[in-house]
Amino acid sequence: LQLLQWLQWLQLLQPETRNSQPEPHNPNLATRTSQPATRNPNLATRNLATRTSQPEPRNPQPATMFIVIEGLDGSGKTTQIDMLRDRLQGQGEACHLTAEPTELPTGKLIRSILQHEFKADPKTVAALYAADRIEHIFNEEEGMLKQLADGYHVISSRYYFSSLAYQSEFAEPGWIASLNMLAKRTLPADITIFLDLEPEVSMQRIESRGEETELFETKEKLTHVRESFQLAFQHFGEGENIHIVDASGDPIDIADQIWAIVEGFANA
Repeated sequence: LQLLQWLQWLQLLQPETRNSQPEPHNPNLATRTSQPATRNPNLATRNLATRTSQPEPRNPQPATMFIVIEGLDGSGKTTQIDMLRDRLQGQGEACHLTAEPTELPTGKLIRSILQHEFKADPKTVAALYAADRIEHIFNEEEGMLKQLADGYHVISSRYYFSSLAYQSEFAEPGWIASLNMLAKRTLPADITIFLDLEPEVSMQRIESRGEETELFETKEKLTHVRESFQLAFQHFGEGENIHIVDASGDPIDIADQIWAIVEGFANA
């Protein structure tokens, strides 16, 4: 049923997603076609960048990168983001770390819902995520476009693929996709890295924190989310540079894989 829903909304959005190219933020960082190494063949992204022509440029050198780290809760996103920042800064590069939900007022409202402070309809949550993402991009003081224009590499924990993965269980995927088309057209990531982890391992890591679990932190929900990420990459990821990285190994080895992806992109 879920696959049928994805296919249906893909047909509805076909004129927009296949006939018009996104307007990305960086001229010299067009999406690449390298095939990621992946542990799970069902989650491989098949040279997604070859499926559409290269997007138009955003601005001249010096180039800044917009990198998104996606993954299930407990997959090690924070650890890998910190390690990637340290490597970039070690080369004299300026970095801006950010996350969704943001620390802006829209993001704080979402966090209060996730932490069970009050309830909201799932469609409201999906709409709030989209609104927070728009603010995340365009905010005049803290927005990602401003950070990139100021010469910072931006590394974000989560972006619009998370909305499709997490909210598609509760709201129609086509509607969620339509809410996020502005973000996709305005600021697609130069690199999206998905830290792939079995839901059982994800839950073990979450429980080991000793903290109260959030709204989506159950094995059943994480299983659904992992499958939905696959569908989101396939149907909403055309022309994007997506890599699947096994997140079950040693963090340093994972960081080395991510660094190789970033270096390969920056030097291409």
